[in-house]
Amino acid sequence: MNQFTSPTVKTSMTVNARIHARVAVMIAKEADKYESKITLKCGERAADAKSFLNLLMLGVTAGSTVEIIVQGSDEDEALSGMSEVLARLQDVQI
Repeated sequence: MNQFTSPTVKTSMTVNARIHARVAVMIAKEADKYESKITLKCGERAADAKSFLNLLMLGVTAGSTVEIIVQGSDEDEALSGMSEVLARLQDVQI
């Protein structure tokens, strides 16, 4: 194991809206604020949270459980920020 690899933090949450283009851009902009690698996982699919195209292909629908996986120097802040943006999906017009 690489001694420079930091531990990974993760959490799961149920989202209240599907990820469409506007939501994917909003998530990617939040993810871009952090140095950490951020991955969203829904079922067997995973996507780089900094890529809105990957997020669109993730196939998240209302009621889906999404796992947020973060690894890097600012992982605690990144996990908090990403959790907040996903929690706000219910406020986004579909």
